[in-house]
Amino acid sequence: MILWLLGGGLTLLVLALLLAPLLKPRASSARRLDYDLEVYKDQLAELERDAARGLIGPAEASAARLEIQRRILAAGSEAAAPVPRARPAQGLILALVLGLPFAGGALYLGLGRPDLPSQSASREAPPADPALAKRLAELEARAREKPTSLEDRLALADFQFENRRFRSAAESYRIALSLAAGRGDIAGLYGEALTRAAGGLVTEPARKAFELALKSEPRDPRANFFLGMAEAQAGNARAALVRWLRLEADAPAGASWLSTLRQEMQRVAREAEIDLAALRRELKLGEAPPARGPSQRDIDDAEKLSPAERMQMIRGMIANLEAKLKDNPKDLDGWKRLGRARMVLNEFAQAAAAYRQAHDLAPDDAPVMADYAAALIRAQPQGQEIAPEAVVVLKKLLAKDENNALALFYLGLAAA
Repeated sequence: MILWLLGGGLTLLVLALLLAPLLKPRASSARRLDYDLEVYKDQLAELERDAARGLIGPAEASAARLEIQRRILAAGSEAAAPVPRARPAQGLILALVLGLPFAGGALYLGLGRPDLPSQSASREAPPADPALAKRLAELEARAREKPTSLEDRLALADFQFENRRFRSAAESYRIALSLAAGRGDIAGLYGEALTRAAGGLVTEPARKAFELALKSEPRDPRANFFLGMAEAQAGNARAALVRWLRLEADAPAGASWLSTLRQEMQRVAREAEIDLAALRRELKLGEAPPARGPSQRDIDDAEKLSPAERMQMIRGMIANLEAKLKDNPKDLDGWKRLGRARMVLNEFAQAAAAYRQAHDLAPDDAPVMADYAAALIRAQPQGQEIAPEAVVVLKKLLAKDENNALALFYLGLAAA
């Protein structure tokens, strides 16, 4: 009851504050024009800052600049025009101000979720995990102390990217790219960070970064995938699908990104009403490479099942995969798929065992090392020190990839 009284009192206070200015005569046009011009001035300044940092391209900046200038001219014209001094519709204003809170409250009670926690307004708030926050601070300090060190800058960028701090990661990759004289692999990472920071939109700076990556490696999967996405976002569905189909044709067997690529191809083809099979024949690419994993029919069937039936289906697939691996224990991709399936089921010890087999078959494969180490770490009870087996794998991974964020982070914890 007290909460309702407090809420009612606050509502009345807010209504009083809202009614006072609404019932007054309109402010002079000159004062309003001054305010509008100040707002537009700030918008122009912010636009120039974003353009200078490379967050938006020249064409986007020019269009936004013209729009702000148009609004400035419109504001001046409006201020110059004579404005009739009409008496405010006080009855209507009063009805709206009194009715809207009750309507909003009724709508919120019907549709709202007051039980959910509030969402942070900042996308890059400090990490909640003290260990992550400490590691981030250490990497930032090292990058500041050695501003010309490519290794330290990449370590910071990789860590920021892994922890979804995409705007910060984009800036770090941009600096690394300038230190590495336009290295193609870094250009691709920079482009992806820019794209993720923009919510999946391939901006002009991101597109240029991917094109730079292709100059070093024309078949780079990341660059070709996102350039295809840029075509699709621009309405060029056919161009996107042509690029993606050629990327699919060049993909190594069992590539981890093939499923994502095919999902995007299916989505774009469906929305644009393009026959993928016909386009593949037109390009003389032959049949699609066999999918490693469940077919689309398997996925559709799984969606119709209850949670218990779906789990039984997954268990059946795992059992079939394990049986095949007994007959062919040298199937590297099979062990990796088994490891991923066990990780999805939170069966981390079994996942580690599968990745151990994959690691034995491919001891120099960095992604396998990373998956193996992650499974070993997840298999440990919380609060225990990192297992010696995981430390050995992480050290091998760091020797293979000196900027690997996973290895740097957990070896740092192990040494602390």
